[in-house]
Amino acid sequence: MAKNLEGVVCLNHPNTPAVARCAACGKPICADCMKTKNNITCCSDRCLVNAIESGAVVSDIMGRKQKSEAKGFVKMIIKLVVVLVILACLFGFKDKLMSLFHQAKDKTATLTEQAQGKVQEGINAIDKKGKDWDAKVRKKSTDDRMRIPD
Repeated sequence: MAKNLEGVVCLNHPNTPAVARCAACGKPICADCMKTKNNITCCSDRCLVNAIESGAVVSDIMGRKQKSEAKGFVKMIIKLVVVLVILACLFGFKDKLMSLFHQAKDKTATLTEQAQGKVQEGINAIDKKGKDWDAKVRKKSTDDRMRIPD
C-alpha cells in the first residue's frame, strides 16, 4: 500500500504521513490512528467493526459460492458419465441396431413398391373406365346420327 500513499498525509494529523488506508472507508491514516484486529487496519473502532462484519459476510458468500460451483461440477460429471454409459450401450448393440435399421429399410421399400403397384392399378382402372365411357358416348353419338327421323 505504500505506493498508493506516497505524499499522502493522515486526515486526522495533516503533518503526519499516512502509512495505510482504512479497510472500511479508504481514508489515509497514520500509525497513531490505526486500529488493527485480525490483520484488518481501520481508522476507527466503528470502521473496524464494519470491516470485520463485512469480512464475515464476504467469507460466508464466498463459501456458498464455492459449494455451489462444486455441486455444479459434480452435476456436470454425472451427466457426462450418463452420456458415456448410453454411448457404450449403443456401441455394444451396434450390430443389432444396424440389423433393425436394415430390416426397417427393407420393409419400407417393400411397402413403397406395393403402394406404387396399387396406385398404378387404380390409374389403369380409371383409364379403362374413361375409355369405356368414351366409347359409349361415341357409339351413342353415331347411333343418334344414323337414326332416321320419323
